[in-house]
Amino acid sequence: MSGGANVVLDKGYIAAAAVTMYRCVKFSSNVGDAVNHVAALTDQPIGVAQENATAGDATNGRIINVRHLGISFVRASGALATIGIAVSADANGRAVASGANLNPRLGILLTPAGALDDLVAVLLCIGSASAAS
Repeated sequence: MSGGANVVLDKGYIAAAAVTMYRCVKFSSNVGDAVNHVAALTDQPIGVAQENATAGDATNGRIINVRHLGISFVRASGALATIGIAVSADANGRAVASGANLNPRLGILLTPAGALDDLVAVLLCIGSASAAS
């Protein structure tokens, strides 16, 4: 895979549960200081976890870095062959082609993936639901 991550804005959040590096996260409550994995296609991702946290780490209030802006690696939901397409987060926090759905946008695919959990580079353009581009 060519390319790599480029940081514009990372921020620390409390891991509210076990978190896997390079999966999309959302706020775990209205407080806004804790995150967990995106768990539904309609969840609004706020960024991509840049490190792992175990359940024990979450119990102990560990802070993890979350990328909000820039280019981040993201785990793929399966084959993603067309670079430049819009991607959303699937129900497991992995990148999936947005297609014609109106799911919240994660960003733009910069590198292809061949299989589940391949790492892809995504230009983060997090936003509200929008039609496919």
